[in-house]
Amino acid sequence: MHPVPRLSLVDQTALHLQQGIEAGRWRGPLPGVVRLAGELGVSKDTAEAALVALEARGWIVSRGRGRRREVVADRSPETLHRSLRIGMLLRDDLPKSPAYMQELCLKLVHDLEALGHQPVLAPKSIGDLGLDPARVGRMVAKFRADAWIISGAPPDVLDGFHHRGLPFLSLGGHVSSYPMASASISSAKAVDATVDHLIDLGHRRIVLVCLPDWVRPVPGPMVSHFFRKLQAAGLPASEYNAPFHETTPEGFGKLLESLFRLTPPTALIVPHMHYAFAAMSFLASRGLSVPRDVSLVVRSPDPAFDWVRPHIAHFHYPVDALFRRILRWVDACSKGLPDHESLAVDAVLVPGESLAPPPGP
Repeated sequence: MHPVPRLSLVDQTALHLQQGIEAGRWRGPLPGVVRLAGELGVSKDTAEAALVALEARGWIVSRGRGRRREVVADRSPETLHRSLRIGMLLRDDLPKSPAYMQELCLKLVHDLEALGHQPVLAPKSIGDLGLDPARVGRMVAKFRADAWIISGAPPDVLDGFHHRGLPFLSLGGHVSSYPMASASISSAKAVDATVDHLIDLGHRRIVLVCLPDWVRPVPGPMVSHFFRKLQAAGLPASEYNAPFHETTPEGFGKLLESLFRLTPPTALIVPHMHYAFAAMSFLASRGLSVPRDVSLVVRSPDPAFDWVRPHIAHFHYPVDALFRRILRWVDACSKGLPDHESLAVDAVLVPGESLAPPPGP
């Protein structure tokens, strides 16, 4: 049984306003934000965020800058399901995103348009904006959207959407303490299977290549789980085992140079397909190969792996479950209903020919 989600102050305020509208307390133009905040005993920012949420749900409508919002008079069933402009904010530009994310986004665009909605990619990705919540906030303020699908966002970026009262779903990003719609892949079981498999083959120097926000300011859930798994097997778990790098080809190259300088790993777990190809190219330049010298696992699927030999071990993602969750959330938003369901589905290790015992001493 899932615990009943606790409503944030913004959601409580929005619900109170919604119930007041249903009861007929407010009709026509609403009081100004300052007056409304005083009546409700909340801050101006909280009142504004609650009004934004009600606007997105179709309960009230804005009449423009400097004019008071008005209660929507017609709440008939025909008007409850409304067309939404849905902003899609990605971790990286779509051409640079993993194949599964590209497939998911394209399918979402097609099906959301078929349902009468308007999905629109944000002009810049979170990565383009340096993962900076202030820069993301400024872009969001200029880019009109009724609801947001946000991919791979760090917690402080999600906090910005929450404080603004904007309806959003976190896709594969961090989950925060407040109620939040989310759809994500849990890598815990696949990481367990990968580490168990590598240890059974005789590996002792296993490295999980990380993106910066996986380990800063503190290790995230997956990295913490990886450390616990290594420690349970009697292996050391330190920064060596979960290094991060500047997310550029040059940054990854410098990381590999550092890793293979003194105590080279015998197994690498990398985020995406392009990391795998970069790692194999780096190893080849040193006369090393996969899996003879280094075993290789990729933490996401990609159709390119079907064309590569040796066949690369990777994680399989049940993307269809994420897709269905997103459509349920969009449907709730279009009807003005809150939806804070958090869905996590398990990735599965697909073993491949890129796994082998480590080289002898």
